Amino acid sequence: MKRIGVQYYRPPHPRPEYWEKDLQTLKSYGITRIRLWVYWRTTEVNKGAFVWSDYDQVLDLASRSGLDVILQLVPECQPQWFLEENRSLWPKAKDGSANPCLGNGMCAVGSYPGILFDQPVFLEESQRFMAAAVSHFAPHPAVSAWDPFNEIMPHRGYFSFDEVTEKRWQSWLERKFQTIEEFNAESVMYFQRFDQIPLFDGRDASNQAPGWLILRFYEFLAERSVEELRRRVGIIRTHDSVHPVYGHTNGSISDTNNDWYLSREVDCWGTSQYCSEHVSGVGRDYLAAALEYSAVRSSAPGGRWWLAEHSGGQTYYLYGHFQPSPSDVRAHLILASAFGAESAFFWQYRAESFGQESPGWGLLPFDGQPDGQMESVAEMAEVFSSQPALFEKAEFSAPVTILYDRHTSQYESAVKSWVHPAVSAQEEMTGWFEATYAAGSHADLQRIEGLEADGVPHGCRIYVLPMHLQCSPLGYQHLLDWVQEGGRLIITPYSAHFDERARLCDSIPGSVLADAMAVKVKRRHFESQITCDSTDYSIGGHWLMEELRIGDDIEVLLTANARPLLLRRKHGLGEIFYFTSLVGTAFTKQQGDLPAWLRHTLQVSGSPAIVDLGQNAPSHSILSRHSLTPEGITLYLVNGERADRKVSLDFSPFPSGVLESVTPHTTSERIAETTYRVNVPARDGLILLYRYRA
Repeated sequence: MKRIGVQYYRPPHPRPEYWEKDLQTLKSYGITRIRLWVYWRTTEVNKGAFVWSDYDQVLDLASRSGLDVILQLVPECQPQWFLEENRSLWPKAKDGSANPCLGNGMCAVGSYPGILFDQPVFLEESQRFMAAAVSHFAPHPAVSAWDPFNEIMPHRGYFSFDEVTEKRWQSWLERKFQTIEEFNAESVMYFQRFDQIPLFDGRDASNQAPGWLILRFYEFLAERSVEELRRRVGIIRTHDSVHPVYGHTNGSISDTNNDWYLSREVDCWGTSQYCSEHVSGVGRDYLAAALEYSAVRSSAPGGRWWLAEHSGGQTYYLYGHFQPSPSDVRAHLILASAFGAESAFFWQYRAESFGQESPGWGLLPFDGQPDGQMESVAEMAEVFSSQPALFEKAEFSAPVTILYDRHTSQYESAVKSWVHPAVSAQEEMTGWFEATYAAGSHADLQRIEGLEADGVPHGCRIYVLPMHLQCSPLGYQHLLDWVQEGGRLIITPYSAHFDERARLCDSIPGSVLADAMAVKVKRRHFESQITCDSTDYSIGGHWLMEELRIGDDIEVLLTANARPLLLRRKHGLGEIFYFTSLVGTAFTKQQGDLPAWLRHTLQVSGSPAIVDLGQNAPSHSILSRHSLTPEGITLYLVNGERADRKVSLDFSPFPSGVLESVTPHTTSERIAETTYRVNVPARDGLILLYRYRA
């Protein structure tokens, strides 16, 4: 990690009398970057008269303090004169009533959600605001980057039931299908014209809309956001060709957006992360954060990403009432660094004193005096700046890759418009992710678009398809070529397998993998209890078991309920495994021996796990990752539990070396030549370096 930053100024907070001292204090604690929100509403109170003086003052103070600044442009926060001039364009609900444009969350000073970007008047006037802001601020020496769209909010899923938006929906369908005959061939609805297809909210299950149409609605929302981000980035780059443009969302896994395409519009892509024990479960918030970091990293070009927001102070309401300790602050910075974040921003320095998002999230207590949280920030800032080679030249290569297909959750949403299945692809994916870390190894997610574009990541030994739905022939070929060369592919049951026209395939799995695995699904058995019959591994199943037609050269490795649970087939130098039940989901619900099976499979794959959690530690207690540098292996250990955990480290597969502490507060004991025992304190993290001997 190169930088630690904080959100600082969002009018009207904090008050001007704090600015100079605050910025000097930030610099003294090792923070090198701040972010300011530039509201359209507060900078053009009177039409045609921009006032930038407060931002100019903060920028001058930042420059004198040695800080650089990201400017967050917020055209969603619209001046009252603009709203009044265009009152007929306020967003309309399904019943035709206008939504009020009042203060809310990110736009605490008013106008949320504002006039949406489907309206030409917003496009014109917001361009004028953004061009004026960029032209004014770009020459300032403190400015380092722009972010033109906070979390793609509120418009990533917010729209108005009006003629302009409906026309945009219909025009999108026409571009997608070109002819009404082609649309009818998919829909079997027999429209005569595209303008007969009404706008609807595909997320509202009460619509009872057909699943294929819900899927197209999600595509429409995603492409709509990409078009708007592209427009805003274009405005910035027209007036400033020097500074990079950043972007971020507030959840990469289940968002309606498509991060892969959004990230292609900016120079660095990121995420907000407010996982807490209240949301994720006691002791599981670090696991949830790790899953989010892996998801956003898989979307970012070249893996370059930033943690745009996370909390160093008290959380509340949606996130639960939780006060991070100094060790929590340290652990979250270590975890972000373990996934290769280039920077991590705290929301925010002082707890806000105005609006719906006060008084939480501040690094400082209410009296404004730095305390243990800031000491942890300073400590980590020193770690990152004192040994830059360990972090800036780190090579992250996960032995386990898990396919992440954003479409999967959208298919599930389409299904839930009619029925409510007891399965979730995200839950299955999470189970495999957690089981890999419980095995003492580490996993990364890979976007399906990344598989299709780049193939299987370098260094991957095991590739998991958790309830995979669809993939292009190129993506399948990448997987099978990789298996042919010695990889191990794991397939779990398909929730439903659709083709490119959103039709259920005639056979499950699709022909490419079915031919490679030599299996076909005959039927499914839905059972409340699925228990492994083996005494070697007690791997549980969840809800369904597939009954398969299998080829002659298929090995049955495990059975459950007297039916095959795990199959294996050789494929070139590699192997394909097929689980007939949702073992990842079962692991999240009842634990079991999936980590033990993974640890064995990693061993025979030539990528043994470094970390041994021991017998009694919860599966999610320790998250371990490592990166390779010319000097050795940098090991990151994060403990999300409220009890200290001792783990064993075995570096025997690597060249001879010695274990060194990168972070303080580390207690380790050497057991043998390449074996160590390390204590990871509760709700804390460590960074260690296994330095190769010269």
